[in-house]
Amino acid sequence: MQAENNLTSYLDNLAEFYEKFDLFKAHRFKHLLGFDYTQKVVQILGTNGKGSTGRYLALMLSNSGYKVGHFISPHIFSYKERFSIYENSNPQEINLDNAHQILQSKLKELNTKESLSYFEYLCFLAPIVFAECDFVVLEAGLGGEYDATSIFKRDLCVFTPISIDHADILGSNLDDIYRTKIKAMQNVNVFADDNEMIRKAIIQKGVKASFLKYDYSKLCLDESEFLKHNFSLAQLAYFELLNHFYIRKAIKLDLRARCEKLAKNIIIDVGHNGAAARNLKQELEKLSDKKISLICNFFENKDIEEILKILKPKLNEILIFNYESSHRKLADIKSICKKLDIVCKDFDSLEDEKFYAVFGSFMLVERFLNYASKII
Repeated sequence: MQAENNLTSYLDNLAEFYEKFDLFKAHRFKHLLGFDYTQKVVQILGTNGKGSTGRYLALMLSNSGYKVGHFISPHIFSYKERFSIYENSNPQEINLDNAHQILQSKLKELNTKESLSYFEYLCFLAPIVFAECDFVVLEAGLGGEYDATSIFKRDLCVFTPISIDHADILGSNLDDIYRTKIKAMQNVNVFADDNEMIRKAIIQKGVKASFLKYDYSKLCLDESEFLKHNFSLAQLAYFELLNHFYIRKAIKLDLRARCEKLAKNIIIDVGHNGAAARNLKQELEKLSDKKISLICNFFENKDIEEILKILKPKLNEILIFNYESSHRKLADIKSICKKLDIVCKDFDSLEDEKFYAVFGSFMLVERFLNYASKII
């Protein structure tokens, strides 16, 4: 296994998306490398809101005097966004290339022909990057039980709302997806959802669980109801870690494209399933009685018809933001819009008199933000 001096060029040669998902490869590498965390580790799982919930928790802990590492997935512009360290409420500089050299040295000693995927490699960088932190907050990729973040020691699992997504890997119905995700439970867990399947799994595993029942968002500066909910879930996680709620300075999320007001007439949100569409619709109804222009694009494996049915009452039109996707096929949105009787055309330009919502994958958000940075 040949070392690369530059992390960026090395990652460019790794597969970011699986052709076939190997459930146990990360476990094999962990066993060979002997990597794990010595700090308190919080894993964030679920379908929607993992990034914001984890960031709120990281900021709460940092504001309380702890050094905190936060790993998120995916990113918008650069893989460097996936790693953050906060100390005394301030983000710290991170030397990812140094961590890369350490990991390359360890991998070279293994003398194996097997290689890690893009996500797996970043997951194995994290214990090196966060070695001096007091707490580490790890956001799962797309799964639960077999996710690369699940191979490490975890002191607390936080489950954001669970809904159908990545059905081709996790399961085609909600019960299957619940089973896959909640199998990652540890001795102490926090849940946004409360249902019979979760309760039964808790009893079977004999673990502790807390459920979000109240609004703890008083210190959240973000106006979105969805973000306030995620702040409350982070508060409950904070309580499980420190036996009291966070009561220090108010917090505003520093992640892009989470119900972000990009301009007076543009809101931008990462999301590509029915649950995310319902959250966006709630935000749009709160902002204005008027219908909006939805700028979007989706991968073919998403349930686009469900998404558009949910959003249809708020839609004046759909504008497809076209871009190239070499690794995953984009959907035929125009055909779906024709079936649903929704006006649909290609995006051309922004108009001052219209209100826009930009909604879709991290790839769509990256492309649109690059476009918007030149004209806004």
